Amino acid sequence: GTSHDITGSFDAVIMEDGVLQVNPIEITLTSYGDTWTYDAQPHSRPGVSVEGAFLPVDISTVPSATRTETNAGKYPNTISYTTTSSFKPQNYNIHENIDTLVINKRPLYLIGVDKLVDYQNGVDQSTTMFTYGNLVSGHTATGISYLAHGESVGDHTGVFSGTLHVEDALHNDVTSNYE
Repeated sequence: GTSHDITGSFDAVIMEDGVLQVNPIEITLTSYGDTWTYDAQPHSRPGVSVEGAFLPVDISTVPSATRTETNAGKYPNTISYTTTSSFKPQNYNIHENIDTLVINKRPLYLIGVDKLVDYQNGVDQSTTMFTYGNLVSGHTATGISYLAHGESVGDHTGVFSGTLHVEDALHNDVTSNYE
């Protein structure tokens, strides 16, 4: 194989430019969700899965989910990250799948206390004693009353009434976190 210049054999050479297409980097960021029952403690789920990759010169913090919540509710677990000054958004197609942090309301139990009394010849007997069950430690509940009464032999079911109010140790109203 010897090579020979054959360009003189053509009357005209037509040049046609090719195209270099540079596609953006596809990245999918997905935060995680979780579910708890209200316990007056802060809850978060910081992990983020990353499909694809940022170029190291374009990002200065790893993507993370930084939402922290204490009260009952549903919260989007948003994703955050910090880009550098060299970051060019047109070079990336970034998709975010945001999951949810769920803190369910805490069930609160109102428990009437049993009381045994002897028949008193038609005199109305009663009790107003009850307890709250499942309160978070340090919380106090008020606003509820209880009455069970009867003048004849037998079991008499009590009735709760009033409007529940629950406060934490700092006297903040946390009633909405209970059901």
